[in-house]
Amino acid sequence: MRWTARGLIVLIFAALALAACGTPGEVAPRLVALPTRTPAPITPTPAEVAAAAPSNIEVISLHGAIDAFLTASEAASPLERIDLFIQHVLTPHPACFEGSLWLGAQPLETLDNLGLNLPSVDMENWRASVDAFPEAQALAAAEDALRAAYDLLPRDTVLRVCVAPVPGPRRPFEETPDGGLNIQVMGSDLVLALCSAGESCLEPLRARIAGGYGYAYQIEQVGLTGAEIPLLGWAVYQGRADDLALRLFPDASFPWTDALTPEQEATVWEAMQEYLQTTYSDYPGYRNVDRFLYGYGGQERFPPWGGIYIGGRIVAAYRASHPDVTPAELMALDLETLLAGSGYAPG
Repeated sequence: MRWTARGLIVLIFAALALAACGTPGEVAPRLVALPTRTPAPITPTPAEVAAAAPSNIEVISLHGAIDAFLTASEAASPLERIDLFIQHVLTPHPACFEGSLWLGAQPLETLDNLGLNLPSVDMENWRASVDAFPEAQALAAAEDALRAAYDLLPRDTVLRVCVAPVPGPRRPFEETPDGGLNIQVMGSDLVLALCSAGESCLEPLRARIAGGYGYAYQIEQVGLTGAEIPLLGWAVYQGRADDLALRLFPDASFPWTDALTPEQEATVWEAMQEYLQTTYSDYPGYRNVDRFLYGYGGQERFPPWGGIYIGGRIVAAYRASHPDVTPAELMALDLETLLAGSGYAPG
């Protein structure tokens, strides 16, 4: 006899009905639910994370490439590391080393400026960082932050965010710990998220990535290279980037959140006046740009994070007097208008 699929289904339901009826006085068996196990949360793969980001935002993990580089370098001389890094990291991922902020900068020069001088880098430290790096969680956090930032402040052009484990510490953070997470905006089109602290990077990652998005957005708006941005610009850009992050993640804090006392703030702001329009292309004043932003040698006028703290205070003062300003409106303000409209006074 040949049964169709439909006939089999009818027969099965009929048998179940008869069994349920049973004989008179017979007690139907009690159905007992089988024990179930709560499914473990599914961690997205790097490919899934990249696919989930907005179409013009690309999240790239350098974890696998750096792991391959370190493995290949185990028996290599310090100088041979350069060719191996080019082979395993630079060549497969050139977009992570081609930011528009510093025109003419070579990839290896960029690495050196980030404290990654390949012949002298601590390879054991780097291996430990790679092994401790929570790649899937970091990429998921980055994608989450970027989508939230994009929804609040859309952009049309492409942005690449490259996430990588690195050995620490790195300049200019040797005197000003960053919690093992360094966000470097390399241009309007490129942000680097460099982690040297394993899972400790995860807690601040969303807010710091959102801030990096906001910083890159401003670089695109002003259309300046790194050599053309004045000290006041660097300070205010970071302040506006942090403002975007805090709108999305109100409980976030940054290494510079409580950097200065009111007395220090007044001292630094007074000292900055002479250099507010100084850029990295101005000689010899360019040295004071880094010193005011990040600190220098324990000097009173150059405390760690001084200029960045003040930039945040200027933006916060503007927001306090203009509570309805949108992120796009705030980002569009030129520096002089924002400073004047803030009514900022140190302390």
